Amino acid sequence: MFHTTGVTTRVFVFGAMVLVLPEVVMADLVWDDGLPHHITETISDKVWVYNSFPADNPTQVYLYEQGRIDVLYVHGDGEVYIQEGSLAYLQPVDASIVEMSGGAVDETMWAGGHSTVTITGGHIGGNLLGNEESEIVFWGTSVSGNFGLSNSSRGTLWGGDIGGELIVNAQSQLTVYGADFVIDGNAVEYGTLTTGGRAYVEVRLAGILFDGSPLDNTLIMTQDASVVLIPEPCTVLLLLLSAMRLRQQVACENKSGRGYVMT
Repeated sequence: MFHTTGVTTRVFVFGAMVLVLPEVVMADLVWDDGLPHHITETISDKVWVYNSFPADNPTQVYLYEQGRIDVLYVHGDGEVYIQEGSLAYLQPVDASIVEMSGGAVDETMWAGGHSTVTITGGHIGGNLLGNEESEIVFWGTSVSGNFGLSNSSRGTLWGGDIGGELIVNAQSQLTVYGADFVIDGNAVEYGTLTTGGRAYVEVRLAGILFDGSPLDNTLIMTQDASVVLIPEPCTVLLLLLSAMRLRQQVACENKSGRGYVMT
């Protein structure tokens, strides 16, 4: 077990929101053994997960009911599977993988460094943020804060509830699956939304997401960011009729038109 000896900070800007993240020089507890760790109790220490082993033998963390980790940092192809239980803060980086189907992150989940996050259940009490070419797939859960993407990250929104703003920054892209999309009260065609060369755009985006959840959030876009609106019926056909994949893609593109530049 190691004790923290120093802290630096990292600053990231998501639209109008500035996030200052601690960078702990040494952690209280380090797992770097290529083994699965099954958590059913409370771990109050900061935990760092590394993976010095081959990619086919990663260090893994499984969080179950009554399990809790206060702060979890995941590095080097490590993997985290949250079924129940809770964390205060979660930060995956370095091509790590997080799959969340239940449980809760009390504060922020911050993904960076080519990490991949898939969320199908549970609750995030703070912000859900992707940075540094990370990827976040959000199916159906609730986030009390913002859903933000920055520095060439990718996000996919299929359903669920976002309590705060949608922030797409610095050449990132958010793809939204749904229907009946409206911007500032005006219907908008499916396709790609851009800033039209402007440094900052703020609008209200509403509609019905793929899972039937209502979408009604402030959308902030900066620095060559984009949002892609994809119609739910075409998505269903593409998934179910794989033999007709190419034809359906063409149909979707024709329906999408040339895209939408915010004015």
